Amino acid sequence: MADKKKQLTLPSWADQSTKNPSKNRYQVLGQIPPKLEYKSALAYIPSPSQCIATDPFCSNQSIQPGQSSQPKYPIKSSTPTEYLLKPITTKLFSIEPVHSHIHQPTELVNSFFPPGWHFVPAHPDKFLSFYRDILQLHKSILIKPIKDKINPNKVIYHSLYIHNIVSLDQWSHPSVHKKLPDHPVEYNYYDYIDAWFKILLHENEVFTHSWFIQFDHKFNSVIPSWFNRWWHQNGAIPDILPAELMDQVTYFSTINKVTNHTSQFPALLLFVSKYKVPWILKWRYNIEDRTIIRQYLVKWWGSYNHQKIIDQVMLEFPVKVPTPVKIPTPVKQVQPVKQEDPLVQSDSPTVSNIRLNSPAQRSSRPSKSKIKCSQLLMLAQQLIAQASQEEDDNSSEGSTTDKNPYGAAFQDAQNPFG
Repeated sequence: MADKKKQLTLPSWADQSTKNPSKNRYQVLGQIPPKLEYKSALAYIPSPSQCIATDPFCSNQSIQPGQSSQPKYPIKSSTPTEYLLKPITTKLFSIEPVHSHIHQPTELVNSFFPPGWHFVPAHPDKFLSFYRDILQLHKSILIKPIKDKINPNKVIYHSLYIHNIVSLDQWSHPSVHKKLPDHPVEYNYYDYIDAWFKILLHENEVFTHSWFIQFDHKFNSVIPSWFNRWWHQNGAIPDILPAELMDQVTYFSTINKVTNHTSQFPALLLFVSKYKVPWILKWRYNIEDRTIIRQYLVKWWGSYNHQKIIDQVMLEFPVKVPTPVKIPTPVKQVQPVKQEDPLVQSDSPTVSNIRLNSPAQRSSRPSKSKIKCSQLLMLAQQLIAQASQEEDDNSSEGSTTDKNPYGAAFQDAQNPFG
């Protein structure tokens, strides 16, 4: 009988939940670790055997000696940024009368979710690490803990790098199950899709955790249609981008060639995945219409040097500026002008029929040709001077209303890089 009453030990929550029916099958934290110094599940750096019990992302994510845990990106001047609330929310559950005395959202969720969870488990063995291992098995993501520079034992947030997204044609039928190493249950394509949403539901005890998200520089997967839903929930929004970078997104949306498949995605998603633009995500609980909801917030990383992205866009899609064309000034008709010069008779020819040194003139008055030519030359000079004065007067009046040398067509042209 003594053998049958051996004390059962609780394994780590990432492996399996307890098989003791008297225990909570949804307990995921296993043995309670020592008291945390920073009141954060990510602040305490446990031993390898306790690692998953406190941070499900520290397993197989250790930083090698000499390797920096900070993102390797060029640093610009640090710009303070704020989180912006996304318009999308997730309704979780209604508040029942038995919980009417609870007013804090974080306290309410403890009345619905199993301890240590932030979602309703589809299976007792489908922990957060279950979904993590699915994505890592397919090399879809890489997660790294980012630690405090002053105190390396404190994890500030996690970085998530998107390497590839498995499409349905790579899986065959979505209900086909596959084995997941070190887990008692198999998974299918539905679980793979679900993993993209569940993986971001990690949170610390004080709800200060955030995600630094970026597409990896080698990412070139065909984005599946269901990823649209993931992006609308967890992706960046135009309002967090610097104005000059958002100008490039607008320009990119007008010149980038899309297919029938990619036309369904927002231009910002195509831009971010192509040029690897990072963003920061966090979520929180709130109450709306007696319902617990999850809200999503995003912000820009103020230290990121986005000028390199602008240069890359301009290099790949140079703006074609048309060569300015000068519009010639129309030639005005010179009207006949009466002359009162005593040397010119009333029947003197006008400018329209003057032909200097013509053969007819030379043959009709050969003795007075030189005198006549001199008179006609003086008349022509007077007429030309008078016509030039009228043109200058008209030109000076027009210059007060139109100073654009390229015409009205270019007056309101917008500069996409303005």
